[in-house]
Amino acid sequence: MKFFLLNCFLLPLCAGVLAAAELSVTLCPGTPIGKGEVALQADSLILTTRPDASSHWQGVALPAPADVSKYEAFRFSVRNLSDRAAKFECELVTHQPALFAHQVADAVMLAPGERRRVILPYPVFVNSDPDSPFGLQRPFDRTKHKRSLPDGKLSEIRFYTYRSTRMERFEIGDLKFVSRFEERDRLQPVSPAEKFYPCIDRFGQYRHGEWPGKLHDESEFLLRRREEAADLALYPQVAGINRFGGWAAGPALEKRGGFYPIKRNGRWWLVDPAGNLFWSFGLNCVNNRIEFGLDLHENCFEALPEASSPFFSVYRNPIGFYRARGFAEVKVVDFLRWNQFRKYGSGYEAIFVQLAPRRLRSWGFNTIGNWSMSRIYDTGTLPYTATIESRSPLIAGDKGYWQNFPDVFDPAFARSIEKSLIAQQRRIDDPLCIGFFFGNEISWGDGTSLARGVVRSPATQAAKKAFVKHLREKYGSIAKLNEAWGRSHADFSSLLQSRDEPHTPESLEDLREFDRMLVRRYFETARTIQKRLAPRKLLLGCRFISDNLARPDLIVEAAKFLDVVSFNIYWKSLDAFALPEGLDVPVLIGEWHIGCSSYGPPHHGIRGESTQKERAAACLNYLKSARRNPFIVGAHYFMYCDEPALGRPQDGENMQIGFVDVTDTPYPDMVNCSRRFAERLYECCESEETLPAETGTGME
Repeated sequence: MKFFLLNCFLLPLCAGVLAAAELSVTLCPGTPIGKGEVALQADSLILTTRPDASSHWQGVALPAPADVSKYEAFRFSVRNLSDRAAKFECELVTHQPALFAHQVADAVMLAPGERRRVILPYPVFVNSDPDSPFGLQRPFDRTKHKRSLPDGKLSEIRFYTYRSTRMERFEIGDLKFVSRFEERDRLQPVSPAEKFYPCIDRFGQYRHGEWPGKLHDESEFLLRRREEAADLALYPQVAGINRFGGWAAGPALEKRGGFYPIKRNGRWWLVDPAGNLFWSFGLNCVNNRIEFGLDLHENCFEALPEASSPFFSVYRNPIGFYRARGFAEVKVVDFLRWNQFRKYGSGYEAIFVQLAPRRLRSWGFNTIGNWSMSRIYDTGTLPYTATIESRSPLIAGDKGYWQNFPDVFDPAFARSIEKSLIAQQRRIDDPLCIGFFFGNEISWGDGTSLARGVVRSPATQAAKKAFVKHLREKYGSIAKLNEAWGRSHADFSSLLQSRDEPHTPESLEDLREFDRMLVRRYFETARTIQKRLAPRKLLLGCRFISDNLARPDLIVEAAKFLDVVSFNIYWKSLDAFALPEGLDVPVLIGEWHIGCSSYGPPHHGIRGESTQKERAAACLNYLKSARRNPFIVGAHYFMYCDEPALGRPQDGENMQIGFVDVTDTPYPDMVNCSRRFAERLYECCESEETLPAETGTGME
């Protein structure tokens, strides 16, 4: 949740003109956010934002129509007038009943001169809506959502940049509330509640909806099995690749006993163990588990397997919904494995282990992505990525959004990395193992956050002891530190005991310096151990999120110790993706997806389309943009299977983002998409020609 402090009152309500099913918003200067400046120009707004150390947000807040309950979305156009790619953000906000208690937000990344139309659908609270199952990130009827706008009441429309490091300019126009938008759900609300339950059928599908490919009878399993067998026989794998998935007809390069990066003709590549150029096209989470939480969902199921079956288990240490209600473990049922049992018989597990990599080869993938079943790695069919884990003490005072940052000064940190690698000797010896990720979507904060977490930690924290030791060496005496920090500590022992954050300019610089030390030690420790124990494997980074691009210092520091820098980038295109100025290293996209909310699970994921054909076209566009980008050496799609319609037991995530649904049925449009991309993956390798865009070139 983002909070803004505005010292100005809102201007009078902008007038709206109702035309058919649209409400046009009349443009007005609005209220500045930070150093945002607005100029009216004909039928558009020109927004200029400037960096400001006192506020991360720069933009404008426009008064909104008081009642937008008749409409389903807000639409506007925006053009980047800057000379560099820029991220532009928008929010619909209501101040009632509490400040920013409800908001709907989105962002677009725009290339220089690029214009995009942005649509923000917003569900509204309806008094008569039926009960919804507990704990879903997105419910089936699109109501009771934590980002909903209550009763259609809206206070402001906000346009802004976040943590921008340079002046940026945008042209904004065509502001309208509309009653229909592209992403129309087929999954309609069901009322009253007694007709809604059970909401999950005997195959793990949502009962109250129809979509192409929905399974209705167990007899269909045999037909689908035969159809897929014929398809896999017809398309065993794309042509022109070697056993590693590299470019067989390409140049013969040095063989180094493993994968390695190389820059060739102005772009980065990986080279496989056969000495061929390799672009890693991967699929994450290749496993056969879609587990539905049973606790608090007992009335949701039309049918369940027998209690003695292997399809029941327990999920431990959930977060979010279940943890907030005191659950240390959750009973779960796995509908995907139950469906595979009905489809393949008692040998379903062994069949899946052989079928999954065969599917990936046929679909054009050349890499098994992260979090996949180890037995599938061991089939020896495809290259894969593995993970180094760190199970060591955390910084107690850290407030990371996923988990606290590890205490990199605790000796247990290095020991845990070493232990994790030693346990993976089979991966180290396997030529198909590309390398190791280390961490995922870490909350690095703003450049002082980790160090502030250290200050808030107890005196026993190893990192805090290291910080105090660093300060002692820097200042020499407690008197000099007190003067710089505005404190009155009797000695450095008193500083070690204190948990109060400092705020003087000198102390902030000390925090930034130690924050950099924490970052450096995190990557340097992993690098040292990995290169000692697994010198022929690549260190693939920690999968930065796109927001980390706003901290070039972080990316530059990490790149010193990594073979490949990895990012999880959930945009629609990567044409405008760029590293911090002056940094030239290979990049692997560790996660991305585009989903669809009309085929069972009601959440389309971080990026979505309205139909499977549109979803596949958007995915192909993303992949082509990744292939065009000279930094990027691969992209791994998240993920193999849809998430459960009732949400993952760990956090309630219920996205339709898979290549395979809960009935073990592949989505044909996604299969065709990946094959089309793979067929041309190496087609333009050594020429100036590039893969053309499928639709637009912008990203969001």
